[in-house]
Amino acid sequence: MIIAAIIKLNNAFSMFGSMYPLPRILYSMSNDGLIFKSLGKVHPRFKTPFFGTIFAGVITGFFSALLNLQQLVDMMTIGTLLVYVMVAVCVLYTRYQEQSDMDYDILADEYIESTALVTIKVKHTKKQILKQLFNFHKFVRANSLSSYIASLQTTCFTIVCFPLALYLSHWYELNSTHWIIVYVLMGVMILQLISIGMQPTSKTPVAFKVPFVPFTPALSIFINIYLMFFFDIYTWTKFIIWMIIGFSIYFGYGITHSKENNPEINIINSNQSKSSLNVD
Repeated sequence: MIIAAIIKLNNAFSMFGSMYPLPRILYSMSNDGLIFKSLGKVHPRFKTPFFGTIFAGVITGFFSALLNLQQLVDMMTIGTLLVYVMVAVCVLYTRYQEQSDMDYDILADEYIESTALVTIKVKHTKKQILKQLFNFHKFVRANSLSSYIASLQTTCFTIVCFPLALYLSHWYELNSTHWIIVYVLMGVMILQLISIGMQPTSKTPVAFKVPFVPFTPALSIFINIYLMFFFDIYTWTKFIIWMIIGFSIYFGYGITHSKENNPEINIINSNQSKSSLNVD
């Protein structure tokens, strides 16, 4: 009883503590154009995203009154696991990202400014894509084709993880047919990892790189998806509804207002950042 009470109290404090960075997250997302600009508008007197803070508090209070503590904890946990999956996927995306022809010792803001002007989308033939699946082109430097293959295989690997995790989470109920499907899915995942691992990686110098790529992030993707299937159907239902709301906001507003889709805004911001860094 005491241990259970301590765990619940700890979860309550954890959820209460997560409210504090929420206005800042809303501010950053609105500044990037992913959500409505009004949520990030800074109050002239308080110098904080006032409306975003009020909005976050109202939403938090509404769900706290609507759901019990266990439901809130389950929602927070399944959402956290999904975030871990996304982080691992992003590790694979960035590790095999196409490199620029520019020198790497230039400032990051200059890099963004220049690449925004010269980035060109290249269409690849099916023959080129098939040959590059296992790097038969013998590329040693990441390019648009190898980056496309790595991103495609990473996405497919993540998708395959879901049915495999679903089967393995109910392994005690599987029959011989189900086990054949499991082995086939495992074989597909192994081939996908081999394909990803054979692609040339980005040589851009960074402070830290995840070791044993692609196996470390791939293992993280599968384990977190596997853990997600231990939640009940009610948690999954609420989670799917929450994701539908998020996707509706993104595809209805964020995707068209995002700075990523407006290179001119990126150039202006990079120039502003450059000016702010130039001090005597």
